[in-house]
Amino acid sequence: MAKDECSFGRKCYRLNPIHFREYSHAHLNDLIEQLGLNTRSDSFEIPSSFKTELSHDVVKQQVAVVLSIKKHKAMASDYAASVSGQSSAAGSSSSSHSRAKEAKPADNKKSSVLSKWENAAPFHFFMTVVPNIPQTLEERLSISLADLYDESLGEIEESLQINFMIDVNFLMKNLAVSKCLDKPLLALYETSNVEDLKSRKNMIKAVCVKPKSMFGHHHTKMSIFLYKDKSIRVVVSTANLIEEDWNDYSQGVWISPSCPPALDKSKGESCSGFRSALASYLGAYKLKDLEKWIQLVQGADFSQVKVCLVASVPSTGSSEVRKWGLGRVGCVLQKLVSAEVVEPNWPLVVQCSSIGSLGSMPSDWLESQLKVAMLGNARNTQSKTPLLMVYPCLKDVKDSLSGGGCLPYSFATHRNQTWLTEFVHKWRADGRKRSRAMPHIKTYCRLSPDWKKAAWFLLTSSNLSKAAWGRSTHQGKGQNILSYEAGVLFIPQLMIQKNHFDISHLASQEGEKLPFPFDLPPVKYESSDKLWVAEYMVQ
Repeated sequence: MAKDECSFGRKCYRLNPIHFREYSHAHLNDLIEQLGLNTRSDSFEIPSSFKTELSHDVVKQQVAVVLSIKKHKAMASDYAASVSGQSSAAGSSSSSHSRAKEAKPADNKKSSVLSKWENAAPFHFFMTVVPNIPQTLEERLSISLADLYDESLGEIEESLQINFMIDVNFLMKNLAVSKCLDKPLLALYETSNVEDLKSRKNMIKAVCVKPKSMFGHHHTKMSIFLYKDKSIRVVVSTANLIEEDWNDYSQGVWISPSCPPALDKSKGESCSGFRSALASYLGAYKLKDLEKWIQLVQGADFSQVKVCLVASVPSTGSSEVRKWGLGRVGCVLQKLVSAEVVEPNWPLVVQCSSIGSLGSMPSDWLESQLKVAMLGNARNTQSKTPLLMVYPCLKDVKDSLSGGGCLPYSFATHRNQTWLTEFVHKWRADGRKRSRAMPHIKTYCRLSPDWKKAAWFLLTSSNLSKAAWGRSTHQGKGQNILSYEAGVLFIPQLMIQKNHFDISHLASQEGEKLPFPFDLPPVKYESSDKLWVAEYMVQ
């Protein structure tokens, strides 16, 4: 991926893998070329001739990060290309993973993508395929990027992609598989291979979105498809539009029903208010390019959508507190999840792929703001509710398929909040065959103490950070949010007219059981376990 050169050059001290995916560093690339791509990250020395203003320890850590990214690129299977080859051989546009070895052939009337979507009711919640784990290719609730463009879901007229990172070449490969290269595409992004974007300007209208704060990101992962019949479909996921995100990590994807034009535009709202929430989110960008999409959303019938949209946009003050971030979560849960159906001792489980600066004590933000909001603003039950956090330990990452490139939590942040170790639990997803696929998925949920029921479940792009969720200001009357985020909240009263979801740890479970993305109960760290931080990439 062609990248802009980091403006700090040899003075750059960053260690976050995201930074090195976004920016090139010529001096590090030259050093790696000198050392060789096969250099072990734990067994090399910086040559004395290498000029740097930083310590050699920092440079070694940076080289290890870049090496990891380069090796991953070199070793990653060209999955979309292989799918394209299979597609040509089969003379069919059925989904990529349905052609995997031993997979059943698609029905003549419906491709496996539409059948899979229908059979996933009422949740329509999938995880991405992991080609290096064959069982996920055959899983009933696995999906690929190319599947989202499958013609069985509708004949695409044009599409909107909203994301943090977009690898144009990877996206083009998937569009080619689905024969959608000639379809207009609007992309909102923060980081991409800009030169490739320019070369595709006849196919892609690209708009770079960067929040004003240096700590904020355009982090939403959302797609909207417009079909020939003028219906639209919304997809909310946790995956960037880059190869490793769709091939190597555990990701979540929610796919909406097809929403036809509303016969009466004053009707057709979702029971959750999804249509108005989505229109508000798109309107918050204040972009002329989105006006058409806002009109399409406002004119569509969302009555079959049963989830709540929970989004964040960069904002301050008190006028829209209940629309975004923690303010939105607290408002929705307070309104739609009765305190009578959730006992105070039901744990709140937080699972994420990165962690921000949360304060010197849990009470600074985690418990006093995030936890209270996710208890439906029931501050009086806060002390009675356990909070558990699922985040990979060092051994989880060392035993994984692709390392910790999707887990950029830094030691510099962790050393100021070592109290987090009181809350952390390992990443285990044996039921979904993904224990070795590190989680880039982010979920928040309230579960029964016997781990068999859920009062609600949230799939989102929001990691555990104030930038994503917001922090309280003006004595609790306002909140400050730095990033764009989007997620979908599953509430049983709306989806199945019951007080709780039953939970399944298997993707083969039919019916009204929520297909959970990781194993329960969460497994607490052992005394010898260390919480993963990005600096371990040098070890």
